[in-house]
Amino acid sequence: MLRNTVTLPDFGSPETCIPCGGDVTYTASCTIPVDGGGRLHLHHYVYRDPTSGGQMEIPVLTSPASVEGTPDSGGGPAASASGSAAAGAAVPLVRVHDQCVTSEVFGSLKCDCREQLQLALRRLSSEPGAVIYMPQEGRGIGLGNKVRAYHLQETEGLDTVDANLALGLPEEARRYDAVPAILAHLKIRKIRLMTNNPMKVESLRKLGVDIVSREPCIVRPTPHSRAYFETKTRRMNHILPALFGAAPKTKADSGTIDSDTEKLVISTIPFDTSAMHSKL
Repeated sequence: MLRNTVTLPDFGSPETCIPCGGDVTYTASCTIPVDGGGRLHLHHYVYRDPTSGGQMEIPVLTSPASVEGTPDSGGGPAASASGSAAAGAAVPLVRVHDQCVTSEVFGSLKCDCREQLQLALRRLSSEPGAVIYMPQEGRGIGLGNKVRAYHLQETEGLDTVDANLALGLPEEARRYDAVPAILAHLKIRKIRLMTNNPMKVESLRKLGVDIVSREPCIVRPTPHSRAYFETKTRRMNHILPALFGAAPKTKADSGTIDSDTEKLVISTIPFDTSAMHSKL
Protein backbone atom coordinates (compact mmCIF):
# COMPACT_ATOMS: atom_id res chain seq x y z
CA MET A 1 0.00 0.00 0.00
CA LEU A 2 1.36 3.41 -0.93
CA ARG A 3 1.98 5.68 2.06
CA ASN A 4 1.98 8.97 0.15
CA THR A 5 -1.47 8.75 -1.44
CA VAL A 6 -4.34 11.10 -0.70
CA THR A 7 -7.91 11.69 -1.83
CA LEU A 8 -7.82 14.35 -4.53
CA PRO A 9 -10.54 16.62 -5.91
CA ASP A 10 -12.10 16.16 -9.31
CA PHE A 11 -9.63 17.64 -11.82
CA GLY A 12 -12.10 18.12 -14.63
CA SER A 13 -14.51 16.51 -17.00
CA PRO A 14 -13.74 13.21 -18.73
CA GLU A 15 -13.02 15.24 -21.88
CA THR A 16 -10.08 17.01 -20.20
CA CYS A 17 -8.80 14.11 -18.06
CA ILE A 18 -7.20 11.59 -20.37
CA PRO A 19 -6.71 7.99 -19.14
CA CYS A 20 -3.14 6.89 -19.90
CA GLY A 21 -3.43 3.26 -18.84
CA GLY A 22 -1.97 1.65 -15.75
CA ASP A 23 -4.28 3.64 -13.41
CA VAL A 24 -2.71 6.92 -14.62
CA THR A 25 -4.67 9.96 -15.81
CA TYR A 26 -3.30 13.04 -17.56
CA THR A 27 -5.01 16.34 -16.68
CA ALA A 28 -3.12 19.40 -17.99
CA SER A 29 0.09 20.99 -19.29
CA CYS A 30 1.65 24.45 -19.15
CA THR A 31 4.98 26.18 -19.70
CA ILE A 32 6.99 27.67 -16.84
CA PRO A 33 10.06 29.96 -16.82
CA VAL A 34 12.97 28.56 -14.81
CA ASP A 35 16.28 29.74 -13.38
CA GLY A 36 18.85 30.43 -16.07
CA GLY A 37 16.43 32.12 -18.44
CA GLY A 38 14.98 28.99 -20.00
CA ARG A 39 11.59 27.35 -19.82
CA LEU A 40 10.26 23.88 -19.20
CA HIS A 41 6.93 22.24 -19.83
CA LEU A 42 5.01 21.09 -16.76
CA HIS A 43 2.51 18.24 -17.04
CA HIS A 44 0.16 16.95 -14.36
CA TYR A 45 -0.74 13.29 -13.89
CA VAL A 46 -2.77 11.45 -11.26
CA TYR A 47 -2.02 7.87 -10.26
CA ARG A 48 -4.72 5.83 -8.51
CA ASP A 49 -3.37 2.98 -6.41
CA PRO A 50 -5.54 -0.03 -7.34
CA THR A 51 -4.95 -1.64 -3.94
CA SER A 52 -5.72 1.19 -1.52
CA GLY A 53 -7.73 3.48 -3.78
CA GLY A 54 -5.51 6.39 -2.75
CA GLN A 55 -4.33 8.89 -5.34
CA MET A 56 -0.95 10.44 -6.03
CA GLU A 57 -0.31 13.65 -7.98
CA ILE A 58 2.76 13.32 -10.21
CA PRO A 59 4.22 16.44 -11.85
CA VAL A 60 6.42 15.85 -14.88
CA LEU A 61 8.82 18.40 -16.37
CA THR A 62 9.94 18.06 -19.97
CA SER A 63 12.42 20.02 -22.04
CA PRO A 64 11.32 22.07 -25.05
CA ALA A 65 13.63 19.85 -27.08
CA SER A 66 11.60 16.72 -26.35
CA VAL A 67 7.94 17.57 -25.80
CA GLU A 68 5.63 20.23 -27.17
CA GLY A 69 3.94 22.36 -24.52
CA THR A 70 0.35 21.90 -25.66
CA PRO A 71 -1.94 18.89 -25.84
CA ASP A 72 -2.17 17.16 -29.20
CA SER A 73 -5.38 16.02 -30.85
CA GLY A 74 -5.39 13.01 -28.55
CA GLY A 75 -5.41 15.19 -25.46
CA GLY A 76 -1.82 14.63 -24.32
CA PRO A 77 1.62 16.18 -24.72
CA ALA A 78 2.93 15.54 -28.23
CA ALA A 79 6.52 14.35 -28.56
CA SER A 80 8.66 15.95 -31.23
CA ALA A 81 11.04 13.95 -33.41
CA SER A 82 13.91 14.42 -30.94
CA GLY A 83 11.89 12.80 -28.17
CA SER A 84 10.36 9.99 -30.18
CA ALA A 85 11.63 6.67 -31.40
CA ALA A 86 12.07 8.01 -34.93
CA ALA A 87 15.14 6.86 -36.82
CA GLY A 88 18.18 8.84 -35.77
CA ALA A 89 16.39 10.55 -32.89
CA ALA A 90 18.18 11.17 -29.61
CA VAL A 91 17.14 8.89 -26.78
CA PRO A 92 15.62 11.15 -24.10
CA LEU A 93 17.32 11.54 -20.74
CA VAL A 94 14.86 10.74 -17.93
CA ARG A 95 15.25 11.31 -14.21
CA VAL A 96 12.64 9.52 -12.06
CA HIS A 97 13.10 11.68 -8.97
CA ASP A 98 11.60 10.98 -5.56
CA GLN A 99 10.32 13.91 -3.53
CA CYS A 100 12.43 15.22 -0.66
CA VAL A 101 10.71 18.07 1.19
CA THR A 102 13.48 18.36 3.78
CA SER A 103 16.15 19.26 1.22
CA GLU A 104 14.16 20.66 -1.71
CA VAL A 105 11.95 22.97 0.39
CA PHE A 106 13.71 23.43 3.74
CA GLY A 107 17.32 23.32 2.53
CA SER A 108 18.50 20.33 4.56
CA LEU A 109 22.08 19.26 3.81
CA LYS A 110 21.63 15.72 5.15
CA CYS A 111 21.16 14.33 1.64
CA ASP A 112 21.85 15.14 -2.03
CA CYS A 113 18.26 15.11 -3.31
CA ARG A 114 17.94 18.82 -4.07
CA GLU A 115 21.26 18.99 -5.89
CA GLN A 116 20.36 15.88 -7.92
CA LEU A 117 17.06 17.47 -8.93
CA GLN A 118 18.81 20.71 -9.90
CA LEU A 119 21.36 18.79 -11.97
CA ALA A 120 18.60 16.93 -13.82
CA LEU A 121 16.72 20.15 -14.56
CA ARG A 122 19.88 21.78 -15.90
CA ARG A 123 20.35 18.84 -18.24
CA LEU A 124 16.80 19.33 -19.55
CA SER A 125 17.67 22.85 -20.66
CA SER A 126 19.99 21.52 -23.36
CA GLU A 127 18.80 18.04 -24.31
CA PRO A 128 15.56 16.10 -24.78
CA GLY A 129 14.20 14.48 -21.67
CA ALA A 130 11.94 14.51 -18.65
CA VAL A 131 11.94 14.64 -14.87
CA ILE A 132 9.16 12.53 -13.36
CA TYR A 133 8.69 13.82 -9.82
CA MET A 134 7.37 11.00 -7.64
CA PRO A 135 5.81 12.10 -4.29
CA GLN A 136 7.51 9.34 -2.31
CA GLU A 137 9.06 11.12 0.65
CA GLY A 138 11.69 9.23 2.62
CA ARG A 139 12.04 6.38 0.12
CA GLY A 140 8.29 5.90 0.34
CA ILE A 141 7.72 5.92 4.12
CA GLY A 142 6.25 9.46 4.25
CA LEU A 143 7.40 12.67 5.88
CA GLY A 144 6.29 11.85 9.44
CA ASN A 145 8.13 8.54 9.46
CA LYS A 146 11.14 10.18 7.86
CA VAL A 147 11.34 12.67 10.73
CA ARG A 148 11.06 9.78 13.20
CA ALA A 149 13.90 8.00 11.38
CA TYR A 150 16.01 11.18 11.47
CA HIS A 151 15.44 11.32 15.24
CA LEU A 152 16.82 7.79 15.63
CA GLN A 153 19.81 8.70 13.49
CA GLU A 154 20.53 11.66 15.78
CA THR A 155 19.90 9.97 19.14
CA GLU A 156 20.90 6.34 18.50
CA GLY A 157 23.56 6.76 15.82
CA LEU A 158 21.66 4.57 13.37
CA ASP A 159 22.11 4.93 9.63
CA THR A 160 19.16 5.53 7.31
CA VAL A 161 18.57 1.82 6.70
CA ASP A 162 18.68 0.72 10.34
CA ALA A 163 16.53 3.66 11.42
CA ASN A 164 13.76 2.54 9.08
CA LEU A 165 14.03 -1.04 10.27
CA ALA A 166 14.00 0.02 13.94
CA LEU A 167 10.65 1.73 13.30
CA GLY A 168 9.24 -1.43 11.78
CA LEU A 169 9.35 0.11 8.32
CA PRO A 170 10.82 -1.30 5.12
CA GLU A 171 14.26 -0.22 3.99
CA GLU A 172 12.72 0.59 0.60
CA ALA A 173 9.02 1.36 0.02
CA ARG A 174 9.07 3.20 -3.30
CA ARG A 175 7.00 2.04 -6.26
CA TYR A 176 7.15 3.15 -9.86
CA ASP A 177 3.99 1.60 -11.31
CA ALA A 178 2.90 4.92 -12.85
CA VAL A 179 6.09 5.55 -14.81
CA PRO A 180 5.50 3.32 -17.88
CA ALA A 181 2.10 4.89 -18.59
CA ILE A 182 3.50 8.41 -18.22
CA LEU A 183 6.38 7.67 -20.59
CA ALA A 184 3.97 6.11 -23.10
CA HIS A 185 1.71 9.16 -22.93
CA LEU A 186 4.73 11.39 -23.61
CA LYS A 187 5.59 9.11 -26.54
CA ILE A 188 8.96 8.34 -25.00
CA ARG A 189 9.72 4.74 -25.95
CA LYS A 190 13.35 4.42 -24.87
CA ILE A 191 15.21 6.28 -22.15
CA ARG A 192 18.62 7.01 -20.76
CA LEU A 193 17.94 6.75 -17.03
CA MET A 194 19.69 9.31 -14.82
CA THR A 195 20.35 7.51 -11.54
CA ASN A 196 23.05 6.08 -9.29
CA ASN A 197 20.69 3.42 -7.93
CA PRO A 198 20.69 -0.07 -9.54
CA MET A 199 17.42 -0.85 -7.72
CA LYS A 200 15.67 1.86 -9.70
CA VAL A 201 17.05 0.47 -12.96
CA GLU A 202 15.86 -3.03 -12.08
CA SER A 203 12.44 -1.85 -10.88
CA LEU A 204 11.72 0.13 -14.03
CA ARG A 205 12.94 -2.62 -16.33
CA LYS A 206 10.65 -5.10 -14.59
CA LEU A 207 7.78 -2.72 -15.34
CA GLY A 208 8.70 -2.79 -19.02
CA VAL A 209 10.62 0.49 -19.37
CA ASP A 210 13.21 0.23 -22.16
CA ILE A 211 16.39 1.61 -20.55
CA VAL A 212 19.19 1.78 -23.10
CA SER A 213 21.76 3.21 -20.67
CA ARG A 214 22.26 4.49 -17.14
CA GLU A 215 23.71 7.97 -16.67
CA PRO A 216 25.08 8.97 -13.26
CA CYS A 217 23.59 11.78 -11.20
CA ILE A 218 26.46 12.53 -8.86
CA VAL A 219 27.00 15.58 -6.66
CA ARG A 220 29.65 16.32 -4.07
CA PRO A 221 28.87 15.44 -0.46
CA THR A 222 28.86 17.98 2.35
CA PRO A 223 30.16 17.26 5.86
CA HIS A 224 26.50 16.77 6.80
CA SER A 225 25.73 14.30 4.00
CA ARG A 226 28.93 12.25 3.86
CA ALA A 227 27.62 9.54 6.20
CA TYR A 228 24.49 9.23 4.05
CA PHE A 229 26.62 8.86 0.90
CA GLU A 230 28.62 6.14 2.62
CA THR A 231 25.44 4.31 3.62
CA LYS A 232 24.03 4.53 0.10
CA THR A 233 27.24 3.08 -1.30
CA ARG A 234 27.84 0.42 1.37
CA ARG A 235 24.29 -0.75 2.12
CA MET A 236 22.13 0.25 -0.85
CA ASN A 237 24.60 -0.51 -3.64
CA HIS A 238 24.51 3.00 -5.15
CA ILE A 239 27.21 3.60 -7.72
CA LEU A 240 29.36 6.52 -6.57
CA PRO A 241 32.77 5.63 -8.02
CA ALA A 242 34.34 9.08 -7.77
CA LEU A 243 33.66 9.32 -4.04
CA PHE A 244 33.90 5.97 -2.30
CA GLY A 245 35.00 3.47 -4.92
CA ALA A 246 32.73 1.71 -7.38
CA ALA A 247 29.91 -0.38 -5.96
CA PRO A 248 29.68 -3.97 -7.19
CA LYS A 249 28.23 -4.18 -10.68
CA THR A 250 24.71 -5.55 -10.88
CA LYS A 251 22.73 -7.21 -13.63
CA ALA A 252 20.78 -3.99 -14.11
CA ASP A 253 23.98 -2.05 -14.75
CA SER A 254 25.67 -4.57 -17.00
CA GLY A 255 26.77 -3.08 -20.28
CA THR A 256 25.13 0.28 -19.70
CA ILE A 257 27.76 2.52 -18.09
CA ASP A 258 29.54 5.03 -20.28
CA SER A 259 32.64 5.81 -18.23
CA ASP A 260 33.44 8.92 -20.28
CA THR A 261 29.97 10.32 -19.62
CA GLU A 262 30.30 9.49 -15.95
CA LYS A 263 33.59 11.38 -15.66
CA LEU A 264 32.13 14.37 -17.51
CA VAL A 265 29.08 14.59 -15.24
CA ILE A 266 31.18 14.37 -12.10
CA SER A 267 33.60 17.07 -13.25
CA THR A 268 30.94 19.60 -14.24
CA ILE A 269 28.84 19.68 -11.06
CA PRO A 270 29.15 22.98 -9.19
CA PHE A 271 28.87 22.85 -5.42
CA ASP A 272 28.04 26.21 -3.94
CA THR A 273 25.83 26.00 -0.85
CA SER A 274 25.63 29.78 -0.48
CA ALA A 275 24.11 30.08 -3.95
CA MET A 276 21.60 27.35 -3.12
CA HIS A 277 20.52 29.01 0.12
CA SER A 278 20.15 32.39 -1.58
CA LYS A 279 17.30 30.94 -3.63
CA LEU A 280 15.30 29.69 -0.66
